[in-house]
Amino acid sequence: MKKKASKIGYNVAIYAFLIPEASGEALKLYLQDFFTNIAESGTDSGELLKTAFFMNGKNFLFLLLCALMVIGAPLIFLFCGLSCFMHGFTLFYFIRIYSFKAALFYLLGMCPHYALQIPVYWLSCLLCLRFSL
Repeated sequence: MKKKASKIGYNVAIYAFLIPEASGEALKLYLQDFFTNIAESGTDSGELLKTAFFMNGKNFLFLLLCALMVIGAPLIFLFCGLSCFMHGFTLFYFIRIYSFKAALFYLLGMCPHYALQIPVYWLSCLLCLRFSL
């Protein structure tokens, strides 16, 4: 299951390279504005950590609720597929727009986070599937 969902997620993420130029430019402007706002506002690392735990907690709560429901198994599969798509799309889109800088950003900024997050999500998805079936 894990291999198939990852394969689907990264295959569909190639869509990032097929986005029309007009949409790509709008997304690029949005990203530049986002990074500029973060640089100007001065982010608090403690607040970011609290927000990250809260958002991941909501995801785990959703998986737990899906495990308790009768029709939760398809929702768990959907969650796993969408999370793979999200990570792959983000990586490929950043590489399309920023090329080498994006690869460096991914390796230094996003990869350590995903190295912890993805195995934990997969384990929790598998446990929730086992419980729901």
